[in-house]
Amino acid sequence: MISSYTLLTIVILTFNSVSGGIIQWYSNNYRSIASTFSNSYTEGNVQNCGGELGDILDITSISYSPTVMTAGSDFTLKATGELLEDLIEGAYVHVVLNYDKTKLVSRTDDICQHLEKKEGNSIKCTIKKGLLKVSQDFTVPWSTPPGWYDLTVIGYNGDHSPIGCLNAQVWLLPQ
Repeated sequence: MISSYTLLTIVILTFNSVSGGIIQWYSNNYRSIASTFSNSYTEGNVQNCGGELGDILDITSISYSPTVMTAGSDFTLKATGELLEDLIEGAYVHVVLNYDKTKLVSRTDDICQHLEKKEGNSIKCTIKKGLLKVSQDFTVPWSTPPGWYDLTVIGYNGDHSPIGCLNAQVWLLPQ
């Protein structure tokens, strides 16, 4: 089994690499919208926006709790899946964050470089195929305006083959 940081980095790199101002789509109080993967289980507002592209990451479950949060509170993200092929040097994710249909962020992050920078992480690319399991805690930023937030994360391997795609939609309620 690969370290728990691997799946988290592949699936939702933005929670670690763009925390603070950019991850403001988790804030105040929010209510989730339930969705499911076509071949797997999710809780909350996460959708598989890939799947038909030959993705090399098969996500079997993803969830977070609590499903209603308050500014400054903690939440836990849990995910499991299987990496069907090795993740090689040059793997990256493209992240787009919109707020009420206005693009706040559009950026690309190198997965391998991020793993190497993460404190306490000994994983280096190439990451061998196999089962992945993650449980990661986060703190909700203190201030974020209410409204619709949409996050899309698309991952590609070093040879540009698709890793996977996730989309999360969140409605932040006024405090």
